[in-house]
Amino acid sequence: MKQPFFQVVSNKSDQVGRINIYGFIGDYWEKANTATNFEREFRALEEKHDRIDIYINSPGGSVWEGLPIFNTIRSSQKEIHTYVNGIAFSMGFMLLLSAKNGRRHAFKGSIGMAHNVSTYDYGNAKQLRKSADELDKYDDVLSALIAECSGKTVEQVKSEWLNYEDHFFTPDEMKAEGFVNHIEDDEASDMPENVQNLSFGQIAAYYNERMEEPTQSLVDKVLAKITGKTSGSTQNQSDNMFGNKFPKMKALAKVAAASHTAEAIEAVNTEIAENEIEGVTLVLDSELEQVNNRNTQLENNAKADATKIANLESKIKELEAEVANYKAKDKTPAAESAAPVTNANDRIAEGADTREVENFETSADRDLKKMFG
Repeated sequence: MKQPFFQVVSNKSDQVGRINIYGFIGDYWEKANTATNFEREFRALEEKHDRIDIYINSPGGSVWEGLPIFNTIRSSQKEIHTYVNGIAFSMGFMLLLSAKNGRRHAFKGSIGMAHNVSTYDYGNAKQLRKSADELDKYDDVLSALIAECSGKTVEQVKSEWLNYEDHFFTPDEMKAEGFVNHIEDDEASDMPENVQNLSFGQIAAYYNERMEEPTQSLVDKVLAKITGKTSGSTQNQSDNMFGNKFPKMKALAKVAAASHTAEAIEAVNTEIAENEIEGVTLVLDSELEQVNNRNTQLENNAKADATKIANLESKIKELEAEVANYKAKDKTPAAESAAPVTNANDRIAEGADTREVENFETSADRDLKKMFG
């Protein structure tokens, strides 16, 4: 059954709040849990409840996002309990350890997994060595946190569990090592079969297929523009804020973003316009991506045109310099012509008329004289 990857459940009757952290941790996944979202909702629950239960079913994800979540939980003055009701792998395993001793729980059939921090990187040998040094720093931090829960030294943690292998734990093993304090009677659910033998990509596909983006995200974005408020942590609050003016928007907010259609978006935009709301227009992610791609193409074309213009301007300057050079040469006075010189070496055809004439006339000259006198 599909369910939100990030969900807040508030129970005022027994003063217990609940947060579900399901799926990936970090904003680089299509559907993910972020530290910003978690802290906002967690702080809201702290104001209302004396106890907060955090349920974890996660294959892990970003350490950058996970550590702030860990520290938010660990630093709380409220009674915080963590539960693994499926899998708690990698950073998900660290979040299980974020509750204080005595407040960590595992469902029957759940599985935990600890390993070293990893990353994807490229570059030369120096750059990759730097990345490896940074990973060692993260391993030092996680080792210290695990040591605190297990009672082992940092060196023992690195030797036994952060030794560049994946280490899986059953509920009994997690309890024996001090990772959890209680094994619940409830059975773990919503986890892939034979999970220990699946690749990370297969686990990723499993959770990505089952998680839905939280509907509150769309509600918050639109309501923030329309009313200047956010929807809060429950669906009832968002329904009340929509009222009867936006039935189509209310219906759209209950649908996962991946299932939004162009027709539904258009109907909501019509509804917004009818209520005279200015500056708000919903678009599909695919449409926004097309616009962004088009803008990128136009920017690239503009850069190419600017390069062509710069080259033409440079060519024009070169030609102007050549013209100026030619003009400077044309202003130089020409040398005076000398009278023709003849000498003994000049060749005269045999039998040619060698008489000297004072006035030389051509046939054209003679014709003109006849015509004009």
